[in-house]
Amino acid sequence: MLMPIYDDMDEDLVNEWCQSTEGCSFKLMKTLTKHSKQKMELQMVKIEMIMKELEKSKDAENVKDLLNKMEKFLQKYEEEIMERKTRKFTRDRLDYQHVRVYIFAKKYDGLSSKEKLEKSKSPLLSESDISLVPGFSADEVTVEKMDFQRKLRLIHMTI
Repeated sequence: MLMPIYDDMDEDLVNEWCQSTEGCSFKLMKTLTKHSKQKMELQMVKIEMIMKELEKSKDAENVKDLLNKMEKFLQKYEEEIMERKTRKFTRDRLDYQHVRVYIFAKKYDGLSSKEKLEKSKSPLLSESDISLVPGFSADEVTVEKMDFQRKLRLIHMTI
């Protein structure tokens, strides 16, 4: 609730302010509701007009053909979905019967996902690549320790 800012806010002012804002808030809500209802009624009239136009064009031959094609397509698609769901259900049922639930093909290697990621990383350039570029030696610099600008220069020199 918004309140006026005065140094000497007495109780009478606060009470009168609250009563005024309650009445004002109710009037504002009533105004917004009235406006929304008017807009909704206007939209409903537009929808009815559009529906009447659509009903007229529904009898057109090309619309009937399109509706038939769409119905056939949807029926075929529904059958495919049901077949797929049935196969999955059968597969899951057989897995439960053979006690193969949640058994994965790979065995746990003991590494966390972060460790696997680090293990799979390969350096941008090998030591032999670095030694071929003048001004760089594999003994002094590793790719991980290079700053970004040097890496870019090194890459451009090797290209």
